[in-house]
Amino acid sequence: MATVETLFAAFGVEALDEASIRDRMQRGRRFHLQDPASFRACFADWERPEDEGLAGFVFGGLAASKDNLRLTLTEGEATVFPLVNEQNEGRPVILRQLEGEWKIVLRQSVPASVRRRLYEVHRRSEAQLEAAGYAAP
Repeated sequence: MATVETLFAAFGVEALDEASIRDRMQRGRRFHLQDPASFRACFADWERPEDEGLAGFVFGGLAASKDNLRLTLTEGEATVFPLVNEQNEGRPVILRQLEGEWKIVLRQSVPASVRRRLYEVHRRSEAQLEAAGYAAP
C-alpha cells in the first residue's frame, strides 16, 4: 500500500529489511525523519503536536514487521496487520480513504492506554521546557 511505503520512505527505511530494523530498535537506535511533510501526510487525524508520538508508535509497529504485513480491504477502509510470527498478528493499523488517498487513522490504530501515556509524556516534556524558560512554538 502506497501510504505505508511513503511512511517507510519518510524515515529512509524502505530499502532495509525487517531484521535490520528490529536489530536497530533492540539496540535503542533511533530512526531519523527525512521527509516530515510526507510523513505527516500519511495520517488522517493528526491534529496537534502531541500526535507525533502516536505516529511514531504506528511507524514502529509497522516497521518492525515491514516484510510481513497483511492487508485487508473493505469499502473505504483498510486494515494492515503486522505479522509478529506465523501465529500472531501485531496491533492492526486502520486506514481510511479520504479524497482518493489512503490515510492512517491514529485514534483507531493506537490503543487508548498508549495514547494517554504518550500524551502525558508530551505534556510533561512541555512543562519541563516551560519551567526551564523555553516557550513552545
